[in-house]
Amino acid sequence: MQIQPIHEDLFSHVMRDISGARFERFTKQVFASVFGESFTPLGGVHDGGADGLISSFVQEVTGKANTFAQFSATDPGKAKIKILSTVVMLKKVGRAPRQVIYATSEKLPKADLIVQEIFDEHGVMVAIRDYERVYRYVNDDLGVNQAFFAEFAPDIDRLAKAANIRPPVASEFARDPTVFVFLNHELRDRFSRDHLNSRVLDALIYWTLRATDPDGLRMNREQVADEIQLAFPTAKSVLLPLLDSRLAELSKKGSAGEERLRLYKSDNTYCLPFSMRISLAMESATAEAHQRGFRSAIALRLVEESGGKLGNGELEVCAELVFVTVHRYFVDQGIVLAAFYERRLGEIQVADQVVEDTMVKANGTYLSIPPQQEHASV
Repeated sequence: MQIQPIHEDLFSHVMRDISGARFERFTKQVFASVFGESFTPLGGVHDGGADGLISSFVQEVTGKANTFAQFSATDPGKAKIKILSTVVMLKKVGRAPRQVIYATSEKLPKADLIVQEIFDEHGVMVAIRDYERVYRYVNDDLGVNQAFFAEFAPDIDRLAKAANIRPPVASEFARDPTVFVFLNHELRDRFSRDHLNSRVLDALIYWTLRATDPDGLRMNREQVADEIQLAFPTAKSVLLPLLDSRLAELSKKGSAGEERLRLYKSDNTYCLPFSMRISLAMESATAEAHQRGFRSAIALRLVEESGGKLGNGELEVCAELVFVTVHRYFVDQGIVLAAFYERRLGEIQVADQVVEDTMVKANGTYLSIPPQQEHASV
């Protein structure tokens, strides 16, 4: 079995809100694979209240004298405090720690300073295994790679079924088939020799089957065709004539013995195998990461432009308004381009190209902006 590389956006998604108990369970498998070490829970030690602090998140590393492993999903700013409290409580219950291996789901860019400070203060060596190191293990070590899929398969499945992150707004023109005219123009003319029709149809097939799985929902050929035509009306004449040949091709097993679609001959239904759901999950995680990054950039710009005068609530509302406005503006501009290729520019209103009016539509009401701020940039 080979390592299946994990994109960092997917790894970041599952680590972002992970519970301490779940991170502990996963990291114990990481350590067992990388170091071949076993761990003894210390949660049963009842001495001076140490049980509450040590809990099951600190484990003794057998085979290494006075070495302990600590697992934490704590805020990175509290990492040193977390390690120090563990060292203190281990000594309090009669242990003599010489080394603490600290694993965390967070990034610790100043890990070297923490290591030096704790050694200077307590003579205890600290080995940091933070987000970056654990992520490398996932893509470099087969055992860790398998442990990742075993632990986070439900998360991957949910992401795959969610498909792409839903847009914040839908354009009033979204159902107009002209939205697809540029793509159709390219498909019919320029790229026909390169079989782009087949590649686009493959993508639409995957998209249609995104909610399927071997033990649950499956779809037959007619259902796949109906879903594609509903999402992409012009596919009926351009792409759907290729559907049977593409379904047959995608259902074939490759040289590695894996198929891109799974065909159940008993009822002629299809579903996505787990390998394809992984790919979809990575796409969804990447889209989500881009949205979060864009929102953060908007919020930072707003803080700078307002001189820090916006409260948290105001900042959140303004950032969301800018985000939705930008999204709607780009969607509407895409419609303008489609109308140009269809020679239907006369149907597009001037207001559809004005950012201020787009913001009004995004907000849902007319904004009360003082005249002197009317054209101020965000």
